Amino acid sequence: MRESDKNSGNPKIWKKKPRQDRSKNTVNCILEAARKIFSEYGFQETKSEDIAKRAGVGVASLYDYFPNKTAIATALVETVTFDIIDDVRNIFLVNTYESDSFRTGLPIVVERIYENYKNNKDVLIVLISEVPDLKNSHLYSIERLIHQASQIFLRMYWDEIPINNLHKAHAFINLVFTASIKEYISTRTPELNEDEFLKEITELILTYLTQPQGSIE
Repeated sequence: MRESDKNSGNPKIWKKKPRQDRSKNTVNCILEAARKIFSEYGFQETKSEDIAKRAGVGVASLYDYFPNKTAIATALVETVTFDIIDDVRNIFLVNTYESDSFRTGLPIVVERIYENYKNNKDVLIVLISEVPDLKNSHLYSIERLIHQASQIFLRMYWDEIPINNLHKAHAFINLVFTASIKEYISTRTPELNEDEFLKEITELILTYLTQPQGSIE
């Protein structure tokens, strides 16, 4: 789902929210152009004028919607964040019907979440690290996204998991995913290939979730 359709209402992003199809298309072009330029030159070296030129719109049109390039970066991260959340929800819904248990469903979920982050590394890891307002915010962090994903998964399969501390389970999954994904994706020559890496994460989470209650309290 595109940012212009989300209409989050975040006052730090919008000077004016797009409502008509034409204005939504303009905003989408700005965000797509911003993503390409941020990836090519980095946030610090990018100017709002560069984004407007690449998007094929006037600078005045850009400023109609965004007060500055930080707002554009925030809108871009928010768009990607919402898209991943939507995708993760769909993964869990489909997985619930197609998988007999969380043991068979978890590997599918782990792989899909990893693919989402890998394919959006330029925004979720690189861009966030370059923009102070985003780097210091928890709103668009990988931790927040993984927490939402694990929450959906655990609630769907709670009757199959022999633990009674939902908060602790969330914390563990967040820690494993966040630390592992960031490190693996950021490493130029990882020791494990992707299949080995995903299998290792899956087995670690399964081991934790299937321990007797007394062993994890």
